[in-house]
Amino acid sequence: VLASSGGELAASIPAIAGLTALLVVAGIVYGWLLETGRLRAGVGPEILYWAGAFAAARLLFELVAGDASSRAGLSNGLVGFLVYQVMVGAAFGLGFVLVHDRVTGLLRRVAERREVPREPESSP
Repeated sequence: VLASSGGELAASIPAIAGLTALLVVAGIVYGWLLETGRLRAGVGPEILYWAGAFAAARLLFELVAGDASSRAGLSNGLVGFLVYQVMVGAAFGLGFVLVHDRVTGLLRRVAERREVPREPESSP
């Protein structure tokens, strides 16, 4: 889908950037949902979120940015396309959740080490 008809990587760069932009938006929404408590933390709910978000991003990408030759997945039917994208999205979600948890844990540890202890204020 992302490969050009000529098979050159340079021709695929706009398609890769478009799908990446959609997934970045989904990642921002994911972070907001976690921060506001609207998405329960845990591997199960997070993978379900990414399964749906990935499938939605791929469908939107195919409908908006794909040309007739790159819509081969949709030619087999919308349901089949979405089922496949949900499966791929669940695997993507598992990887995303694992990396996200590792990176946020690392950033928290770094922030804790950088905190400068405050000296108690003295009363004159």
